[in-house]
Amino acid sequence: MQIIGIHVGGFSTHKTSLVRARCVLKEFQSGIGDSQLHRVICSRLQQSMTELPLASPGSHFDNDSPHQLNSPLFWEAFSSELGPVPQADSDTQLMQTISDLGGAQIFCLDAPITFPSCTSCVRRCPGVPMCPEPAVQGLMKLWDEDKQSEEKRPRMPMPHTERYFEAYARRRYEHASFSGTMDIESALSSNKAPLSARAHHLAQRIHQNFPNAIVVETHPWLAAVGWALHAGYRLSHIAELRQPDAGRVSRAGLLKKLEMQRVALRSPTFIEDLFVELSEHVEIFAASMAALSAWGLLNGLCDIQPSFIQQGQDDPLKGWALVPRELATYGWGH
Repeated sequence: MQIIGIHVGGFSTHKTSLVRARCVLKEFQSGIGDSQLHRVICSRLQQSMTELPLASPGSHFDNDSPHQLNSPLFWEAFSSELGPVPQADSDTQLMQTISDLGGAQIFCLDAPITFPSCTSCVRRCPGVPMCPEPAVQGLMKLWDEDKQSEEKRPRMPMPHTERYFEAYARRRYEHASFSGTMDIESALSSNKAPLSARAHHLAQRIHQNFPNAIVVETHPWLAAVGWALHAGYRLSHIAELRQPDAGRVSRAGLLKKLEMQRVALRSPTFIEDLFVELSEHVEIFAASMAALSAWGLLNGLCDIQPSFIQQGQDDPLKGWALVPRELATYGWGH
């Protein structure tokens, strides 16, 4: 099955990049149709969100092990600087590139693809404290818990600009030494609103063009930190990952560690020069981390909080960015 990770690009749409990767599901059979493959993937995702992780931090993935349900992730191709051209806008250019690469069964966007609760609510508003929406109730619960701490003076939640995911992630990781690397902004903050709007629009276009595909949201720097922790990467180097020039060595080192642990490998056709590009350009690296997060979800290595699943979403991933499980473990233990 194919996975495409997309760096949406934000204000600079010409920096939009994507990475195509592939992994093999052990229950996959040749000749399986798109709709049947979609059911297999959905079943696997549900399993990974409700059961214990299938691998421990720092483990090596053995293709021949009966306990492994997937192969490693194989890097296959990438495209960068997918901005507008005279004949097409940037979104159309991106969709054409996706089609040229053969599409995918899972698409991962590194930006919010859903909006906060208030933007789609049709109720007569009773006010935030009295709102019956599960996501808003989750925000209020976090706020009530934070008020118990003498060290904090939290503001009341703003469900017209922030989602439950952002409030939860900030609360969980803000004390970490590398928290500045993660850039956890609300989906409709002044900096991120244009990015969220574009990602939401792209998710809709992808669903229209590939109706049997699954579109998920990831966070490139939460993912990068999580996979670095999973690989046993030195924390002192994590902050360098998102630096365009100074971070090249750190990004290359992380990719090499993931390759040594048989998490993500080059495909036979992915030559060394192309592999170098994954670390040379921060936008391509972000797209690769997005794709790797989908692989982690298939392997039970992504952290989806039970409290979020219990909110009764029709789609258990709707409104929650994929976070590697190792990052969640670190957040609780330090």
